[in-house]
Amino acid sequence: MAQRIELHPSAARTSTATGSALPLVYLSGEASFLYSEVVFELDVTAAADVAGDEIDVFVQTKFGIKWIDVVHFTKVIGTDTTKTFIAKIVSGIAESMYELSSALAAGSERNIIGPKFRARWVVVSASAPSFTFTVNATGVAR
Repeated sequence: MAQRIELHPSAARTSTATGSALPLVYLSGEASFLYSEVVFELDVTAAADVAGDEIDVFVQTKFGIKWIDVVHFTKVIGTDTTKTFIAKIVSGIAESMYELSSALAAGSERNIIGPKFRARWVVVSASAPSFTFTVNATGVAR
């Protein structure tokens, strides 16, 4: 059983922002369950054309009352061509201890699955950059 949601529909972004929180749970009878695995896809279809322009894209999950970065995709710079990145998180895998406010390095993930996810992005500007991208999440039940 799998479910796919669009955390960030294809759109051009020129500034830092956070997307809407969306639930990613599956129903069995009257109960809802978290997926055991979630695969995320960042699809950059257009990038700015100046090397100093950058976009950092993250996926966050809700853990209690806090939002936690669980995926930090590799940074995309303005001179990059179109790119697609895939990240996968799996529940039940031991995590190292870390301070909740500690930054998640680019190209990393944390195996924490909450009931909601959202995308956030940080745009660094050397000119007037525009990055067009989509972020999808696919929940997989074992």
